[in-house]
Amino acid sequence: MDTKGTLVAILTAFFIHVVNTTAGVFIARHALKKDLNLFLAIVFGSLAARGVLVIGAAWYCLSTIEMEALSYSLTFAVTGFVFLMGEILFFHQSYEKNKGRVRRPVSRLLKKKIEELILASAYGTENLALA
Repeated sequence: MDTKGTLVAILTAFFIHVVNTTAGVFIARHALKKDLNLFLAIVFGSLAARGVLVIGAAWYCLSTIEMEALSYSLTFAVTGFVFLMGEILFFHQSYEKNKGRVRRPVSRLLKKKIEELILASAYGTENLALA
């Protein structure tokens, strides 16, 4: 199979983003059932891990396989933007659907962390464990 053709480069870039977005949706569905802290950790952690994998796949396709760079890059950029918008819309719709569930507001979580930082700066970090 010719891996240097335009159609192969376009389909490969498209397929990489389809797999990335599908994984993001499944991970988000799983994370929606969790507590807010765990939800945020799962979603942002998977976003970072998937980003590294997508960049690694792009590097592999462009440098090792040497696909046609222009068609691959344009398709990669456009489909990446479109699928990212789709993923954001999925998060928004899922949030609106699950709005009735009781979740702790983020402000309470941040308030606790700020109080810990104030204690640490006032008493030193060695006394934080005692507080």
